[in-house]
Amino acid sequence: MSQSLPRRDPSSAPLGDINARAQAWLRETALPLWAAAGVDGRHGGFMELLDLDGRPLPSDRRRLRVQARQIYVYADAAVRHGDDRARMVALRAFDWMQRHYWSADGGWVFAVDGDGTVVDAAREAYEQAFAIFASAWLLQAAPDCGAGAWIERTWAFLDERLASPNGGYRESLPDRTPRRQNPHMHLLEACLACHAATGDTAYLDRARALYGLFQRHWFDPRLGILGEYFDTAWQAVDEQRFEPGHHMEWCWLLQRLSERTGLPVPEAAVLHATAERHGRAADGLLIDECAADGAPILATKRCWPQTEEIKGQLAMYERSGDAGYLDRAGAAVERLFAHYLLPNGAWRDRVDADGRGIGDEAPASSLYHIALALNEFDRVLGFARARQAAIQAEP
Repeated sequence: MSQSLPRRDPSSAPLGDINARAQAWLRETALPLWAAAGVDGRHGGFMELLDLDGRPLPSDRRRLRVQARQIYVYADAAVRHGDDRARMVALRAFDWMQRHYWSADGGWVFAVDGDGTVVDAAREAYEQAFAIFASAWLLQAAPDCGAGAWIERTWAFLDERLASPNGGYRESLPDRTPRRQNPHMHLLEACLACHAATGDTAYLDRARALYGLFQRHWFDPRLGILGEYFDTAWQAVDEQRFEPGHHMEWCWLLQRLSERTGLPVPEAAVLHATAERHGRAADGLLIDECAADGAPILATKRCWPQTEEIKGQLAMYERSGDAGYLDRAGAAVERLFAHYLLPNGAWRDRVDADGRGIGDEAPASSLYHIALALNEFDRVLGFARARQAAIQAEP
């Protein structure tokens, strides 16, 4: 499988230089920008959007997922680097989130306006997943902050109000269809974060149950794809489709699940191969969406699939030990800088099929993807160096 992997162009920068550039951009530019211009100094909470010059843009709704994702980003910086300022940014935002987004009868609402008034009271499984994920990371960054109670409260809401008799969770209150794998992917991510924060193996049991749904319903072994949309009984909709970015994201998550549980997760390599075969444009970027047979549906290229590619390549390196995957991850980081990341800490969200930028807004929701991918690149590159040093030290 790995012997035929192409190497990067030898003129590309060394992986260590790529990583140094990425970490400097993230820690010295992006995080300070979004902790300043990206925070509402008057009302509290994170802004939804900056323009490409790094100035805040007004928005009449602020989604729960943005608050939760940004809390994760700054809690992670606190855990990873001992960054006390980042810890305080996360704690203040978490206080604002719990005061304005938790519904009186349970669950996190979808969106509020700038002063915290609810503008969309739907309680989606997707939003609950990110509230749990943020709480778990904040619990690691600030163990006495009370985030553990919010983890338990949110799981209780999911189990009592959104659990489906056919497995997994309904989309939202009020209910709607089609059902999607996407909220469950992030619930799996939240399970792993909860286990890391608490050590409670019950979260691994939850993760195994979600993986069971993946195997029985969402993954199509005949086509090698992860379906996106389903009816209430988890039957695939007509004209099913898949997203190469989600393939890479699941590849990485399945590797993390395997590390914790010992499950073999053979689907990870299949998802990676399908994304490589059908999802890559001539410029190397992943497109947004494909039909079940691999034909492109959306040939535009958002930023977030490129970050998930970095993680997918890293996961495959961890699975195989083939350094070609590290090269591919490095190339994906370089493409991220070439097409999306801006020197001021903002980014372009999307480019068209011809590589031209679309839009003039940097959505805050993307920083979760970017930070996680760049920090994984940093982590795995360090692991690779340690592995190589150990091999060289053998008699």
